[in-house]
Amino acid sequence: MASYQPKKEWRGRTKIADIQTFVDQIHMIDVHEHLPTQAMRAKDQVGFFDLMHYLDSDFVSVGADREALKRFSALEKKEKAAYFLTYYKKCSNTHYAKLLKKALEDLYDFNDWSVEGILALDERITAFSKDPELYQKVLVDKAKIDLAITLIITTNVNLDYFLPVLFYDDYFHVRCAEDLHKLEKETAEQVSDFSAYLALIDKVMEQHIVAGCPAIKLGHAYFRTLEMTEPCLEKSEKVFLMMKNKQEALLKEDDYRTFEDTLIHHIIQKAAAHDLPIQIHTGLQETSVSGDGNDLRHARAAHLIPLFLKYPQARFVLLHASTPYIYEYAAIVKNFPNVYADMTWTYGISPSLAEQALELLTDMVPQTKIFGFGGDYNHIEGTYAVSKVARQVLAKVLKRRIETGYFSEEEAKNFALHIFRNNAIDFYKLNGLEKGAVL
Repeated sequence: MASYQPKKEWRGRTKIADIQTFVDQIHMIDVHEHLPTQAMRAKDQVGFFDLMHYLDSDFVSVGADREALKRFSALEKKEKAAYFLTYYKKCSNTHYAKLLKKALEDLYDFNDWSVEGILALDERITAFSKDPELYQKVLVDKAKIDLAITLIITTNVNLDYFLPVLFYDDYFHVRCAEDLHKLEKETAEQVSDFSAYLALIDKVMEQHIVAGCPAIKLGHAYFRTLEMTEPCLEKSEKVFLMMKNKQEALLKEDDYRTFEDTLIHHIIQKAAAHDLPIQIHTGLQETSVSGDGNDLRHARAAHLIPLFLKYPQARFVLLHASTPYIYEYAAIVKNFPNVYADMTWTYGISPSLAEQALELLTDMVPQTKIFGFGGDYNHIEGTYAVSKVARQVLAKVLKRRIETGYFSEEEAKNFALHIFRNNAIDFYKLNGLEKGAVL
């Protein structure tokens, strides 16, 4: 596996007593993002209207047209700015709105919330996107993030800043001959039968490992339940051949379900054989991604318990604290040696909820099984802003624990280092990165 070679000097050692200052100094390992590479951002000429991401979900929630602010919207930029302001005023209380505001104030010294102000800001952000030092300035220097694991469509990333993780959904959420043909084209492989298709998935995973991918990602909670049936190779072979022969019209939803579940089992088995962690989306779905959203009840981490029992050798990372089902989530992570907690996105959704989740995990889950930060944004402005919030939330929780005598100062600092840095280095085998320590 390609290894990350740090260019930053940091030892994670300090005598400073103030817990907020200590937490602020930690150079974090960001365990989950959706960030493009610097080259992708420059090529796309990312501007203000490309920074909506999660705020877009709040806009949709109050009646905005889902496509109005998109890149290929029919609206001119001046019309987009006016449209944005109309819905921003309705959502300015939400934390997604606060995060955008925080990022724009800190990174662009922006405070002109008018059509003219937004248009001028759009030009500044577009110019900023061309800066070859952009990621160094924002991710490393300002956010103090040494490395981010990013969910991306390529393994060709700058290893100074990222390690790539790819979705495996496209390999099991197959519905027709066209989907199969697309995968054949992308992989430059021909698959004639189901066994060849399984071999294709195996080959892709091996290629990802060689390219430096430290994990795989399953995002099926966005379009179906996390509940699983047992694998059936015989039936899946029949379904595959019917799709291959363009007979998908004869297939029923139950057929697709068996096919998908069989492939998910196979992917988990192969990942376990490679000791490759399996990241799984649990809990809240972003509406701007999932249309009107999958049924939230389908995304409960509890649905995955049969998999945890069936594959004790696999390592499962449950993203997003299964928000809002944080109590059963904490119990699951506590009880299963092969399941790990991940606070990704929670600080962005709600600092209050993230604080509750962190308090609960502190009480219930061994500190070496908690990953404390992942921004989950598709732009570095969002990652920067939510990283600030995460540090504030953690420091608040730890300060309270010190004051009540639950933690000594040294214990609190060690906990912070574990969940913001050291656990990720150990778990994802990030060779070349030094772990932090308390003097």
